[in-house]
Amino acid sequence: MSLGNFRKRVMGAKPTVAPQRRHYLAVKVARPTVARALRPLVSTLISLFAVLLLLPVESAVAVPCAGIGICSIVASPSSAPTGSGVSLVVTFQDPLGNPFVNTLLEFSVIGGPDLGIPAAVSPISELTDSQGRASFDLRNISGNPGIDIVEATALNSPLSPQAVTFEGSVTFVAPVRTVTEPSALLLLIAAVGAGFVSFRRPIFVAVRKLPARLGRPSSRLSTPSL
Repeated sequence: MSLGNFRKRVMGAKPTVAPQRRHYLAVKVARPTVARALRPLVSTLISLFAVLLLLPVESAVAVPCAGIGICSIVASPSSAPTGSGVSLVVTFQDPLGNPFVNTLLEFSVIGGPDLGIPAAVSPISELTDSQGRASFDLRNISGNPGIDIVEATALNSPLSPQAVTFEGSVTFVAPVRTVTEPSALLLLIAAVGAGFVSFRRPIFVAVRKLPARLGRPSSRLSTPSL
């Protein structure tokens, strides 16, 4: 018996050791993309926009000029036949009468027979002069009678942060056709003239004469002297 076998019998067999298992942790590393990088920024902008919607916003509705300035639209003439046109003068001043110079005014028809016809107003905008005045023409293109209401709007003016508006009106009247009746004097003059002409005209009278002897009657025409 060899020494090695003896040791195995005396000391026993060497215990078998199970192999150790190694555990690995897999970590997936995502590559950065543009969408992932902008996601926080987009979320912040959406939150800011929601906050702005909740804040009170000043109304952008135009305010009338009455009470805060001297504004007027004067038509010359104020009434005209249908199908014609008139000229209008706009005055735009502050409450103290100081003119607003080089202020852009826009004109439009907001009511009446020419509502919705842009060509009824010419020009559609004009700058005020040194006296705070501007002019434009209004034409009754529709040809229908009625009252056209025109409006002037100042988008940028020192009177108010909103647009300032003021109105004027022009009346278009359909012409009335009248039939003139002759007067009694004209009728009398016409009657006298007709009688005088008929009196001066020669009058032919048929005279029938019978001869002294019995016989056939003869007819002669004679013209009496006047």
